[in-house]
Amino acid sequence: NVLKRMRRGTNGDAIRRRLHELREKIPHIALRTTMLVGYPGETEEDFQALLQFIEEMRFERLGAFAYSREEGTPSYDLDGQLDAATKAQRLDELMYRQRAISKAHNEGLIGREVQVMIEKQSSESELVWIGRTAQQAPEIDGMTYVGASDGMKPGKIVAAQITQATDYDLVAEPII
Repeated sequence: NVLKRMRRGTNGDAIRRRLHELREKIPHIALRTTMLVGYPGETEEDFQALLQFIEEMRFERLGAFAYSREEGTPSYDLDGQLDAATKAQRLDELMYRQRAISKAHNEGLIGREVQVMIEKQSSESELVWIGRTAQQAPEIDGMTYVGASDGMKPGKIVAAQITQATDYDLVAEPII
């Protein structure tokens, strides 16, 4: 219902089919998306369907924001504008659910060998470097904390084994 009101030209079934096809054809794919909650006319039933959708699709990375009424947009004058408290509550609930999905994904990486691009040395310890795997976008996703080894420097790509996981971050040891 919300996608139709937004004039997205697609529906949940079509999106599900595409995502299942991607997961089937590309092993270890990391899917990222952004969700909007509180669009005018969004009912509690619509919101529950969105929560069910993210539980089913298990996006590795997901960002979300609450609808903001902006002059000059097609949605500005739509009926069914939601109050700020409802939008904030829905955003919190969505991100709470996604945090658990992200943590489960990260825990599934424990023991896996990955390539980490080193960005910088940790300001807290010279024994730790901070980098990102191919699935971690700068300024959006978590980071990978890698134990120091000879020759580490920004821009270097190192093989590492994931040893620990949090909701959004990974801990790894370099493979020497």
